[in-house]
Amino acid sequence: MTLFCCLVHNYYAFLSNVSKLFNKVTLYDIGSYTGTSAVALATNPNNNIISYDIGNFIRVNTPNNVSFIIGDFFQDQILQPITNHKLHLLTREILLELF
Repeated sequence: MTLFCCLVHNYYAFLSNVSKLFNKVTLYDIGSYTGTSAVALATNPNNNIISYDIGNFIRVNTPNNVSFIIGDFFQDQILQPITNHKLHLLTREILLELF
């Protein structure tokens, strides 16, 4: 297995484990692309996953707790109620640097 394959596998396993740290929350996936990150985050069925992308590239079967939205997360009205809270973004690039 190549190094890239190991990193990708560990990335999705990491997201799956992150989802288990939370219960009955909404997690946002920004940049859905094919939807695999959202599916990994959906491991905990008690959480809701809202995944955004500016294009429709989804190539996965959608779990019941995942919603895909075509549009710009930063322009969505969903940000209105959370503007007074700190927004933590965890990107794939940051995660890959950890491995």
